[in-house]
Amino acid sequence: KQWYQRRVAITAGNTLQTKLRLSNRPAFLLSEGKLINDIERAWDNLETTERGVEQHLMSELIRLQRLEHLFARFSQKCDSLAAWITETKAFFKKDNIAEADLNELLGKIKSDDAFDTDMGIHRERLDQIANLAQDMVQQGFSKAAEVAARSQAMNGLWENLLVARTKHREDLETARETQEKIDTMRLEFAKKANVRHS
Repeated sequence: KQWYQRRVAITAGNTLQTKLRLSNRPAFLLSEGKLINDIERAWDNLETTERGVEQHLMSELIRLQRLEHLFARFSQKCDSLAAWITETKAFFKKDNIAEADLNELLGKIKSDDAFDTDMGIHRERLDQIANLAQDMVQQGFSKAAEVAARSQAMNGLWENLLVARTKHREDLETARETQEKIDTMRLEFAKKANVRHS
């Protein structure tokens, strides 16, 4: 293809030179930088630059798509964890500790001990959220401020949950101690009542 284009250009140049010679005019000479080789070199440079720009645009598009995907994962994880925290705090508030007897309280304490495992799993999710947020902020994501604020809000929700969980555990322990005292007093009262009736 290049050979054919060069041949056409040479033929056109020869035809022009022939016409100029026949009309007793000086030969046409291209100025520096306008020769066919110069134009071809400039065209090759343009194509190389254009390929570089296309590659850069493609890599930037891939980076932005990756960040959007990370943002979607981040949002989904935040929503899921926030829902779990809200449900857990609501459970702590509605758990009727005051009316439970000793056996029910012991069962609640056992469940509360098992809840520690669940808390550990959800703590890992909070760490994943923080890592995603840090990754997006470091990569200059356009919504970096929103991501950082949401990550901080999730940390605040977690801290509130820890306070509610600590209070719930303390309430369980206090109620257990109270019920144990009441059961001990009932047993002593029953023993005294049996002694008097004997």
